[in-house]
Order: sequence, then structure tokens, then C-alpha cells
Amino acid sequence: MLALFCRRRLRTSCRDSRTLLSLLHYQFFNPFSSVASSRLQPSLTLDYLIGSCGLSPEKALEASNSIKLEDTSGPDSIVQCLKNYGFTQTHIQRLISSWPRVLSAKEATLQPKLQFIRDFGVSASDLPDLVVQNPYSISRCLKTQVVPSFQFLKGFLHAPENVVKALKRSGWLLTSDLEKKMLPNINLMTERGITASRIALVIMTQPRILTQRIETLEETIRRVEELGFKGGSPFFVLAIHAISSMSKSTWNTKFELFKSLGWSEEQILVGFRRMPVFLTCSEKKIKRGMDYFINQLNLTPEDISKNPKLLMHSMEKRIVPRCRVWRILRSQDIVKGKEELIRMWHFSDEDFLKRYVHRYDNEIPHLIKAFKGELEFTWLTSSKAKVEVC
Repeated sequence: MLALFCRRRLRTSCRDSRTLLSLLHYQFFNPFSSVASSRLQPSLTLDYLIGSCGLSPEKALEASNSIKLEDTSGPDSIVQCLKNYGFTQTHIQRLISSWPRVLSAKEATLQPKLQFIRDFGVSASDLPDLVVQNPYSISRCLKTQVVPSFQFLKGFLHAPENVVKALKRSGWLLTSDLEKKMLPNINLMTERGITASRIALVIMTQPRILTQRIETLEETIRRVEELGFKGGSPFFVLAIHAISSMSKSTWNTKFELFKSLGWSEEQILVGFRRMPVFLTCSEKKIKRGMDYFINQLNLTPEDISKNPKLLMHSMEKRIVPRCRVWRILRSQDIVKGKEELIRMWHFSDEDFLKRYVHRYDNEIPHLIKAFKGELEFTWLTSSKAKVEVC
């Protein structure tokens, strides 16, 4: 199998031939020769990546394109340094796979970075995960990039665990001059009445909003305000996110899509004001949801515009399973009307099961089977069958 794999790689990339031959040497002749000899330097890299670091042959081949080891003393010190900071073998394998050049780093440069992150307040358990997911945290200069970035983020996010969340989601934050790129946009949002807590949420979840050109953000905020949102509204930031994620042509296309599905322009705007990001759903998801709600449950565009989050829920995990339960409860005259049906979709899974399933375990034991899809309901799959909810 290995020989076949290597032949395929040879055919697809001639520049890998020396590496592949070295891997063959490692696999077939390593027990009888010294891979550390000067004439087998490419094999030293593969030998170390596979034998000492635990990488698979394929991962080792990929990593060897970025690094060539002359000896193992330096890499040994790096691996030991990582272990000293709580990195497991799995952490080390993943880090080397994503950033092989870590093995070429100097311990005197790497250790202060790890210590800074640890002293910053990142827990011993979070530190390896953070570094593995974001090698930038130890690949950049400590004084000019790592320290300023961490301190800037902490200034707005306060708790170290919030900084960790932001970096796990957007590791690129450690590659930018955040004060230069973010601060003008943060000041602009503050002037518009957006609270510090909501700005912190943007940094943790949608930081690219704050790294765009300030003129672009100003235009977006102007459009959001024209649509009726105020800076103090909890949906103001969501509206900024929704508009920032779509070009004007995409925005217009979404409006035309909803109009083709029976919505008036006012209903689209009502839905947007109630849940701005519903417009970011894909065309396929929107069409599928509308078909189900209108053609099978007899809801109206007005019903959905007042509850636009319905289009964001998973059909398989939330909408359909709960609809099965509702159908049985309605047949027993326990629930009535579309309002109850819509309300059922908004509960958390735990609250839904407690309120509508486990509450009736004795009287209707098959409710849980309905919820799990273990009972067949032809009304759920028939495109012609409507369920009267009024």
C-alpha cells in the first residue's frame, strides 16, 4: 500500500520524489541503517516526524516540504518545552502538522511566548488547545505582536477566557494591528450608542465587522438606522452583521426571493427587524422552510414574518420532530391553534421535552417515539396534505 501511495505521489509531484524515496528508505531499510548519517538527511526529517513526533507517513510527507532537520537536538528541546506547558502527544502532532516550522524555532524564543500566554490568565488546559488551533499565537514576535494583541483584546473582553474564545474562533486576530484597524470602528459604534458588552460580543463572534474600512461601516450603520434600528436596540449589531455579510445585489436578490414566496416588502422588513440575520439563510433553506410551513402546516407569510427565526431552525432536528409531537397532542385536544404550534418551536430542547413530552409519559407513552421519528406520519411527507392549525 505504501509503495502504491508513493508511486501516485511521484506521478503527481516530481518535486516530492526525494522525500518519497526517503520515506521508502525509512519504511524498508531503517532497521538496518542509520538515518542520521549525513548522506540521508531527508530521511532524518521523516524519521523524526514519524518516529519521535508520531506523525503519520502522509502527514510527515506534507510537513517535510516545510522543514528539513539537520539534527534532532533543537527539535527535542522544542518538543520538551511544549510538554512542560501541558501539551500532550496529540497536541504536539496537531501543532507540527499545521505548523511544521515550530520544530525550527529556538526554545529561548518559544518559551517566553508560552509563559506570557500562561501568565496572561489562560488556563493550563486551554493553553495547548489555543496554540494548536492558532499557531499564530507563538509564530509572531512577542513584543510587537503577541503582547499588544492580547492586551488590546483584554481591554474590551476583560476576562482571559473571553479572549481565548475570541482567538479560538478567529486566530487571525493575532496577525493584525488591532488598535489601528479596530479602534476607529469601535469608537464609531460607541458613538452610535452600542454598549461595551455588545461590542465585546462582536469581537468574540464577528470581529471582521470591526476590521473593515471605517467608511464601509459608516455606510452600513446608516442603512441600519434607516431601517428603523436604534443603537440601544439588542438587534442593532445583528442588523449590522446581516447587512455587512451581504452585497447590495445579494440583499436585493433575497427580497425578490421572499416576494416570489408570497411575502410583501413590509412583511420582509418586519421579519428583518425582528431577527435581522434570518435574511442570511441560504436560498435552499428558505425555500424548503416556506414550502413546509405553508403547504403542509397552512401557516401564512405573515405568520412567518412575525416569527422569522423559524426559517433558521433545523428542519430535521427541531421543526419536524416537534411537529410530530404537536400533531399527537392536537389529536387529543391538548394543544390548539397556530400560536401554540409556533411557541413550541421556540423552547429549548430541555424545556420542550419537559413541557410537551415527559409531562404526558403516562397518558401518551408513544410521544417520545414520535419525537425521535420512530413512528411514521404520512402527513409530514405528503406535499399535498395540509394540517389545519387554526
